[in-house]
Amino acid sequence: NYYSRLGLPSNANASVVRAAYRRLCLVYHPDRNIGKPDTKRKFQAVTEAYHSL
Repeated sequence: NYYSRLGLPSNANASVVRAAYRRLCLVYHPDRNIGKPDTKRKFQAVTEAYHSL
């Protein structure tokens, strides 16, 4: 579920989805997590969820 990837309820509106995406990008961005390969996968999952919603 794309909403759960972003940590949101399924009835979240577009502005809430965007805010969650931006927050998670800061947490999981590969440039901020050098040497942590798991964060790249999480960043890609968050990005996929955002673009699908």
